[in-house]
Amino acid sequence: MFCDTLIFGNLFYKVTRAAFIGGGRDCTVANNIFVDCEPALHIDARAIGWANYHVDTTMKDRLFAMLFQEVRWTDFYPQLLTLWQDEPAVPKGNVVARNISQGSRWNKVRDEARPFIHFEDNLIDQLAETIGGGAPTDLGRPVYTSTPELMKPQSI
Repeated sequence: MFCDTLIFGNLFYKVTRAAFIGGGRDCTVANNIFVDCEPALHIDARAIGWANYHVDTTMKDRLFAMLFQEVRWTDFYPQLLTLWQDEPAVPKGNVVARNISQGSRWNKVRDEARPFIHFEDNLIDQLAETIGGGAPTDLGRPVYTSTPELMKPQSI
């Protein structure tokens, strides 16, 4: 599963599933601009579905092979210490914040993953002519030129 990754400050243009989290946890998708991406964001919960058999085999074997309780790991990844006691198959801790999406479907987040994702301050074009795509992108529209706060450095 795709874990502990930062997707930050990118401009995606016509990219399918530009931000893709395949069932992982502790990922952050922040301060990105998605233009005509179908969909811009994909997050699933594969480890509690079709890929569940990996949890007790591949995931467990690889975690315990890493010596994750040593300081070299705990300093950078303290969440590994309690991962196995905290529903390791569940995609917890993902954050999607301060993104802009225009011209196509914003997200294809699976229902079983949605309760574990923190969405915050995303600016999504929901005009009737662009829901589902098909309309040309106009980055000169006021909604895209009046959001300078998205460019300010912020803690995540």
